[in-house]
Amino acid sequence: MNSSSLAARIKKNKRKVLILSSFLTGLAFVGITAGISFTFKYNGKHPREEVQQFVKKVKYVAFNPEKISENSDFLAIKSLLFDGNTLKNTIKLDDYLIPYYFSEDSKQLVKFAQQNQKTSSPVFDFVDLNFDDLNQNFIIKFRARQQITDQKIAYSDFVLSPVSFYDSRKFLKADFNFALQKITEKIEEAVSNFNTVVSNFSEENSDLTKNHLYRALDFAAKINSSQNSSEVEQNLAQIFPNFTDLISSIRNSKENLIPDKNERIFDINFAKDAATNQFVSVQNNIATMFLQANFTQAALDQLGDNFEINGNKIININLESKDKKSIFLDVNEFFANLKLKPLIYNTEEKDTKLVISKQNPFDFFAKIKSESNPFLKNSTIKDLINPLLAENLSLDFANLNKLIPSDKQGIDFIFDTPNAKLVNDNGKYVVELPYKIVLYESFFDNNSNEIINQKDLILRIEGFGLPINSNLASSAFGNFLIPGTQKGIIYQQDPLFDNKSANLSQFISTFGEPVFAKVPLNKEELDNLILKRDYKALADKLSLPSSYNYNFDNFEAKVKSWSGKTSIPNLDDISRFKNLQTTTSINSSNSSQNLAVSSLVSNTFFQNPSDVATFFANYIQQEPNKIAKTFFELAKSFGLLNQNRSSLQIFDDDLQEDIFKKAAKINLDNKKNIQILSFNNHFEDVFNQGFFSTLFLPQSIKTKIGDLKNKSASEVLAALKDQEIFEESNTNFDLNQIKENYKQSVKFSTLADVLLAFYLKSVQLSNFLAWEKIDSNLHYEIVFRKGNEISKQTLDQEISKIAEQPKPEQQSEEQTQQSVQSEQAQPSQPSQQSEQPVETPQNLTNSNNYEYLTLNFYYNIGDERTNKFSLQTPVRKILINLSTEKIDPKVSNEEKLNSLADTIPSELLNFEVNDETFNKISQAQNSTTGQGANQNSQTSSLETNLNNLNNIKNYFSKSLDNTQLKFDIFPSFENSIKTDTINFLLTVSILDKNSQAQTSGQNNINQAEVLASRSLKISVKKSINSQSSNTNQQTN
Repeated sequence: MNSSSLAARIKKNKRKVLILSSFLTGLAFVGITAGISFTFKYNGKHPREEVQQFVKKVKYVAFNPEKISENSDFLAIKSLLFDGNTLKNTIKLDDYLIPYYFSEDSKQLVKFAQQNQKTSSPVFDFVDLNFDDLNQNFIIKFRARQQITDQKIAYSDFVLSPVSFYDSRKFLKADFNFALQKITEKIEEAVSNFNTVVSNFSEENSDLTKNHLYRALDFAAKINSSQNSSEVEQNLAQIFPNFTDLISSIRNSKENLIPDKNERIFDINFAKDAATNQFVSVQNNIATMFLQANFTQAALDQLGDNFEINGNKIININLESKDKKSIFLDVNEFFANLKLKPLIYNTEEKDTKLVISKQNPFDFFAKIKSESNPFLKNSTIKDLINPLLAENLSLDFANLNKLIPSDKQGIDFIFDTPNAKLVNDNGKYVVELPYKIVLYESFFDNNSNEIINQKDLILRIEGFGLPINSNLASSAFGNFLIPGTQKGIIYQQDPLFDNKSANLSQFISTFGEPVFAKVPLNKEELDNLILKRDYKALADKLSLPSSYNYNFDNFEAKVKSWSGKTSIPNLDDISRFKNLQTTTSINSSNSSQNLAVSSLVSNTFFQNPSDVATFFANYIQQEPNKIAKTFFELAKSFGLLNQNRSSLQIFDDDLQEDIFKKAAKINLDNKKNIQILSFNNHFEDVFNQGFFSTLFLPQSIKTKIGDLKNKSASEVLAALKDQEIFEESNTNFDLNQIKENYKQSVKFSTLADVLLAFYLKSVQLSNFLAWEKIDSNLHYEIVFRKGNEISKQTLDQEISKIAEQPKPEQQSEEQTQQSVQSEQAQPSQPSQQSEQPVETPQNLTNSNNYEYLTLNFYYNIGDERTNKFSLQTPVRKILINLSTEKIDPKVSNEEKLNSLADTIPSELLNFEVNDETFNKISQAQNSTTGQGANQNSQTSSLETNLNNLNNIKNYFSKSLDNTQLKFDIFPSFENSIKTDTINFLLTVSILDKNSQAQTSGQNNINQAEVLASRSLKISVKKSINSQSSNTNQQTN
């Protein structure tokens, strides 16, 4: 072929020579491999398999239009690349050659992306380029290569492929496809780097919508409200301005420009999904938007009219991060990680800030619990905690902390103070304060208070100091903590309102409260009990009615409440209590001032007023509507409401502030004009421990509050706030004022009056904080420590210093004398709390056989799981007399009686009788009064019908030979709720023969001095055979 014909051929086919213009210069993205991106992982396949497949994908290889001009022909290219028959040394084939492949999805021709030699993906090695003068084309030899390890490389087989010279528009379309692919990748890459969509939290732009986080569904709802693509962009600019900026930049990017012409390849606009007809679809919290890419007219002109155009391109843009998570808020994940920020404690005292190491954990816990009233705002608890912190309490939004304002509406944390705990964590006390985080729909600016999610967490407040019990600092008692100032104050309040003279108070402070017995302990016996640490036995002896008759229960009942050991009845239990309605006199000279009392009596519950206070302490922390329902039921038990009335329709579950308004509309059936509500006749001790459990409503308080029909609960509590009695170590009221309030007790007319009396008591006693449980896993023990021994001479001298007692008329002013007059046919049961009168010191210092000892006692409290004690009550002092005789016959009798009672055979106390005998004793026990001649006749009647009673008497008489015994029997209150069992209390007493001999008349046994006594419970059960054969004859 001559040179002229060759030139003509080249000229004819010059449009068929592959010439790609320089507009492709900016299409490649370094570090991004489009179309295929393989990472080698050995999984049992041959190492070369991947590179073999990779090299087979190549359909065409063409010259790079950036290196070879559009008008270059075969000879020009040959001259450019070759020096004779040899490829020039300066030519790097990677720069001059571009491979193409068919995409798997659209079957469109696309070029391979620029190769990155540093990746582990396969790359091409262009090994050799040759030319064919005859056919006027070029042949490329190449293979694929992949770095498997640092030392190993996999190579494919060599491939020979011609470099095409025809139909340049075919490759131009491929380049356009590649440009669209790069645009798509650029959008996806940019979107994956977006943070969670938060609009306008850190920007000041009035054109943007109100600050809030977006969920995928919120975003879809907003965008899908658009009518067209233009409106989509307007709405998108308000929510997601970064996205609109991205699309705008893509439209004008170099990837979307035709080279040299500076015109766009594609028109890119938002489109609706063909399947859903929505601009945004959401699946698994991933929002997908749709972009439609149409060739511009300029691009179509480049492709030519005779080139087949395959419609419009739809690009699916998943709004997700690189780890395939939604860029919108995942509510479940967001809420799962939500909590309060870690506490950073203040380290120095300044302004209103406190140092936690200087705070008593029990007092701080007490403040938390005192704010347990449901009416108080959550901010009150925050105000207690924030002074301890360098940074105030706030929610921790994790990586969104900088984006979400601290005052963001629609989310809140609420403390559950009633369930707060004080925990001993390896000797350090930690307050565990439960709180609830609540997320509302309004958090997402939807103007709705619907709760989306809520969860319960616990805030641990730790680092408190460990203050030493000041009472013990200089003693050998130990370095235990007193469980809080408030508990310590109430524990010490016995008597509740101290009205002693200064000298007597000084005497008690120095030597202890005088507690003398006619039959005192032997000194040697007391020493032995203390030496053996048998403190319980010592407490039992000191509390015996026949001995010192000291009431430890006023102290132990409080300790029980702290350790969660108080037996608390439910409302069903209380409904079975016996109701006694009576009157009490507040002035013996004026019966018209008597107060009407309703008292609920139980042998099982509420034996001490502090037991009732513990019951109240549990309820004061409940929701107000539950408290109202509780006192509705209590009013029925007190006989103030008909038993058939129900509170279910009155106090709805959502009722809080209006309980007084509702309760004021419930009139009581108070025909007896009841003014005092009490348990187990605690009202008889109302100016001492009974004050804790007795409810009454003074006229002055009722007048101050006004009409309860118009009062919210918060208003009522605010008006009562100044009624608190025990604050630190002072009291706001004296005894005379309490007495005056008691005298002014009004008749309970509505349920609101009863509620007001309860809330008044609650405020007076600081929300019953002194009885608040510390922990259910506590146990306690009483401990005694000997103090100084006091001689009779010293005691006489100290007694002489005590001021004279008030005159009788003065004494009547100081002490209210109460008398109970029954309004029912049957009398009330004798009080379980009654004590023998305590002798004055002057009456018991004339014995030469007595010594006097200050005896200290307190309670240790600790974790029953570890059996370690860490708390201690304040120390109490009592001054006791001791017998110095080596062998005290009185003490000996008591020990013998107790020993016999402890070892009595159970069959003597628990036995069955036939139906006839059971009916006889049932009728007899109903008439028992336990008084005088009636009691004697009753005992005789029971002896006739119960052989075991004689056997019991013989058991004691035989063992206690040559002693005078007395047996008293009483029916038990339990008989009112049982039909197949009758219980009796049998008291065995040893009498003083000498005192009996000095008396005369038929009642000389009753008048004899009791040296020792012990009560036993006898249980008589109807035999099973008798019950089955006489079922229809039983009486209830």
